[in-house]
Amino acid sequence: MIVGDNKNAKFVCSQPLVRIYKKNVMDFFFSSILWALVNLFLNTDVDVKSMQNSQHKNQKNITIVNDYDLLYHRIYWEIDPNVRYIKGRVFSTMKYPSNDVSSISFNLSDSLVVDSVLYHNENIDFIHFANLLSFSVTANVDEIDSVEIFYQGIPSNEDGGFTFFQGQTDSFNPIITTLSEPYGAMLWWPNKQTLFDKIDSIDIFINTPSEYKAASIGILKSETISALTKTAHWQHRYPITPYLVALAVSNYVTYSDYVIFPNGDSLEILNYVYPENYNNAVQKTPKIIPVISLFNDTFMTYPFKNEKYGHVQWELGGGMEHQTMTFLNSFDEQLMFHELAHSWFGNYITCGSWQDIWLNEGFATYFTIFGFNEYYYKLALSNMKSHVTNDSSGSVYVYDTTDVARIFDHRLSYNKGAMVLHGLRWYLGDSLFFASIKSYLSDEYLAYGFARSNDLIHHFENTSNVDLHEFFNDWIYGEGYPTYDIEYFQNNSNQVHFIVKQSQSHSSIDFFEMYLPIKFYGEGHDSLVRVYNSFSGQEFVVDLDFIIDSVKLDPDNWILTRNEHIAQTLFEFETQVIEIYPNPTREMIYLTFPEKLKLTSVSVYSTDGKKVLENLSINTKTVDIKNLNRGIYFVKLNFSNQTQTLKILKY
Repeated sequence: MIVGDNKNAKFVCSQPLVRIYKKNVMDFFFSSILWALVNLFLNTDVDVKSMQNSQHKNQKNITIVNDYDLLYHRIYWEIDPNVRYIKGRVFSTMKYPSNDVSSISFNLSDSLVVDSVLYHNENIDFIHFANLLSFSVTANVDEIDSVEIFYQGIPSNEDGGFTFFQGQTDSFNPIITTLSEPYGAMLWWPNKQTLFDKIDSIDIFINTPSEYKAASIGILKSETISALTKTAHWQHRYPITPYLVALAVSNYVTYSDYVIFPNGDSLEILNYVYPENYNNAVQKTPKIIPVISLFNDTFMTYPFKNEKYGHVQWELGGGMEHQTMTFLNSFDEQLMFHELAHSWFGNYITCGSWQDIWLNEGFATYFTIFGFNEYYYKLALSNMKSHVTNDSSGSVYVYDTTDVARIFDHRLSYNKGAMVLHGLRWYLGDSLFFASIKSYLSDEYLAYGFARSNDLIHHFENTSNVDLHEFFNDWIYGEGYPTYDIEYFQNNSNQVHFIVKQSQSHSSIDFFEMYLPIKFYGEGHDSLVRVYNSFSGQEFVVDLDFIIDSVKLDPDNWILTRNEHIAQTLFEFETQVIEIYPNPTREMIYLTFPEKLKLTSVSVYSTDGKKVLENLSINTKTVDIKNLNRGIYFVKLNFSNQTQTLKILKY
């Protein structure tokens, strides 16, 4: 999801409860892709945090409902885009985990009026308070129960979710659209607003004045027209989370593009656009066709292939990946590609907590650039890297999900998440990286469901047979990035000796263990080497067959780093070997290091970052680990001028 502020639109309601990014007015010309890259990856003007901060109190008060399994919704909505109002009824079926359930709740804003609740064909009492609609039920385990809720009202002006524009298109027609991520679904319809129970199936009926069209998710089964009104029936038969349910009503015109699959099947791309934008839209939306094919080949076949993909034009800046029907304000390539990528990352597999929003946005941001040519691909990586390292702090993982602005922090959740994936691709190589992604997507327990970061880590580790806990602890849960200082010397045999020193921008990380890409250049020659840097002050030796005149760290922007310093020295280095032995070991480990290094402290950490041994003697150069459980540990050696962390195995 990428949402921006459209300066030409005047909100009748408040702006929606989402992240919004302004587009700067430029006095000079950019190509459409370059314009998009500047806005997407640099994101120089974020000005809605104060607005969002005023709403955070509402997010803290959302009650999580988890005492039943929601199966199905049949929804009837009456919408007139000339009036900010919604009237609806929602029929729901559910199952209960036990006979002990005596009442259930739906999330629904107090700003809406519940007319009645029909349970077993009888009107029953209910309580609608603190944005919860609660009522009594008779629970029978594994039997399907049902309820129907009748409601209406003016959706809250404070929190968005249901946006109303009057006379905003060039043809001065009104528009109503919805936007529910992360906490806005309850603002306009009663639902189970969670990230652990998807709606299995849904039918949506939208009644509007006959001159308008209503767009939504799934397949358009019918449009029934009477003298004054029109009812659109949309049917969706894939699991869906409430924030991805949406509607849009305006004087749209429609047309379709098609993707042809290798087996001859086709996928409709259904487009709802403003009449005045039709000629522009029909030229741009077909650009999504080769990208769908690319994603099919790279990941898996489009997850909703039995229905459709589509676009709906709206007045909010940016876009939103409503399931099978993206809402967007323009047909810029980067915007279309980003929202399309969410079909796999965010819709098919949804983050199981807003703490892990990077599983949606980091993935979509990274794979957005796969549709670009080589020049814009490299430009995008460079811009993302610069944007992320403009600030020395901040984790990809969201520790406070009541802070909506933090959930959708463009630098961290989007760009840093994307660059971490790019770094992981470099760490593992293309074959293991993409095999791990396919393994993640093919997991039957995650398919059409939810995932947390640990689920992704499991698939990467299981596929690659590489322990990645330290990688993810540093790059997802930790903050900051490394800066490198490299000194090199070439002897008469053309051997290059170089020492790599690392500092960290944030104290949460002791050391970033990484494979470093270092490129050596000489007249008419170059050579890229890959070395594993496990401690600061580490020395490497490379045999070359040419005289070098320059050295560059990470020329292709694989890793997050900034302000590196590279210098040539005229003298060979004194080798500084720091080792632990035996490894693996059962009881004792011994430390060896040059006498000129002054050891100041020794401590031992488990793989989850917890300190398990400290205040160890620095005089004997031994560490007793016999009381530790079997497993992998990290020994941190602090010297007066550097720090080294070494991995050991206790058996």
